Amino acid sequence: MEEGPKRQGYEFQDHVADVRIRAWGNGFEETLVAVTTAVWSYVLGDVSLPRSRSWEVSAEGHDMDDIVVSFLNEQIYLYESEGLVPLSVKDLKVQGKDGALRLEALFEGCLLTEMPVSPERQVKAATYHGLVVGPELIEVTLDV
Repeated sequence: MEEGPKRQGYEFQDHVADVRIRAWGNGFEETLVAVTTAVWSYVLGDVSLPRSRSWEVSAEGHDMDDIVVSFLNEQIYLYESEGLVPLSVKDLKVQGKDGALRLEALFEGCLLTEMPVSPERQVKAATYHGLVVGPELIEVTLDV
């Protein structure tokens, strides 16, 4: 019997002090969307929020590991500094040039001030600790 295409998804894994996410998808871009969805699902919990604005996020790195950590940390930075709450990511593209990678994505979401309740959890940063990055699998540890 032929197996169908993999589906995008994620799961939280047991970790002593931090949060560990395992995400998968059909290709690197889809897997990045899955890990992004997991991070914000962890922070926000199960709350319905408006998509009142959109913004661009970019990140650069020397390799796929750098791109993953930089991309997640840029989202966390925008959340903390500007109150941008990412609810969905679109048009995610990774391009390589001269030994460096550049990622660009469009996010939709709202402002923290538009949330009816406070976020359930906080995340300080995505880390390189135990980082696994492949085209169809990303495992990342979040410092909480």
